[in-house]
Amino acid sequence: MKFKRFAILAFCAFFSRDAVCQRFSTQGEDGFTKPDFFIFARMNADQAGMYSNFLSAFQRAGFNVVNPDWAQQQINAEQNKIQIATHLSSINGELDEDQLKKQLKERGYFAGWRGALQSLVASGHVIEEERLIEGNRWDKTTSFYSWVEGREIPQETWSEPNTLHLISFNYTYRESLSCGTTLSELHGTIRDISGDLNEQIIDFDFSQPSLSSYCPQRIANEIVRRVTKDMREKVVSNRTAAKSDVSFNVKGDSNEIAHIQTILTIAKPGEDCLGLQGMHFEDELALGFLESYDVVDRSVTDHILKEHKLNMDGLFRDSDFIEAGQFAGAEALVTIQPTCLSNQNVLKVKMISINSSLLLWSAILKNADRSITAEELLEAIQY
Repeated sequence: MKFKRFAILAFCAFFSRDAVCQRFSTQGEDGFTKPDFFIFARMNADQAGMYSNFLSAFQRAGFNVVNPDWAQQQINAEQNKIQIATHLSSINGELDEDQLKKQLKERGYFAGWRGALQSLVASGHVIEEERLIEGNRWDKTTSFYSWVEGREIPQETWSEPNTLHLISFNYTYRESLSCGTTLSELHGTIRDISGDLNEQIIDFDFSQPSLSSYCPQRIANEIVRRVTKDMREKVVSNRTAAKSDVSFNVKGDSNEIAHIQTILTIAKPGEDCLGLQGMHFEDELALGFLESYDVVDRSVTDHILKEHKLNMDGLFRDSDFIEAGQFAGAEALVTIQPTCLSNQNVLKVKMISINSSLLLWSAILKNADRSITAEELLEAIQY
């Protein structure tokens, strides 16, 4: 692996950077903070499939990705809730449903008021009482609503900084022998749009000349790795310093390991003593692996398993995922399995060759004080 990196650098230096080498640029605030929600909007034209590539890369990095319509619905629901709370808290006594509806309509509150009202009832801000009202021809059950004395009006939460980040980008594309379609250049930004904010946090760019052939997935993975680098380092620095017992063993041919470029990651069933499952580690490890490998997107893996009816009985077999790796064009399978043994957190990870089905390396990490971190494992792996 080290030789391969040296060879690439030497090749770029010999032919000049402008002729064959890719250029990545990521600039912005120090210590990027992961938002509560990360907004992705579908592109009208996306010949290179960058929407799905970016979406998958950010999801693997642990981002909670949502679409603009969902985010706007949550914001509208919160505003309705605050408006109705403000109105009810200003009234002494109670209102029946028809009275409340009429007053809200006079104030311009229309759609969504019923859902907001029920949310206030569920949170204990409003008392709802049903009563049977006698009528001339028949009786009618009516709900009466009153504000709970002493309760504060709910505060806005969607306006807090780092609640909503929005990514936007555009690119030019061209044909490629290795990818079918790839990019010539890409430009994008990440902005904090929480509340009334519209602050640009990250600016990223990519370009490559016609002699280069980085594919869309690799481009998206590298940009996400650069964007989240400070974020991951910040998380690591805040973690406890309790050391883990690490065991790493190379079993396979080091030359084969050095030439692996694409891997498929799979979380095996299990959880550590603190309840963390393999999926938690898989996301962080996949992000770290991007520094040295192309990682097959999880949605691609799920599609292959479903299409070829692999592992459909719920039982985990390495052979099924080795076969899935073959369909996905991967050269190695990396399995992750956390477990709890004698009140000690244990994380088992191994790399298996797709071609030979042989074990290439294995790593076992143990820690009695806390869960294992993905960064510890990445440091332990001598690939």
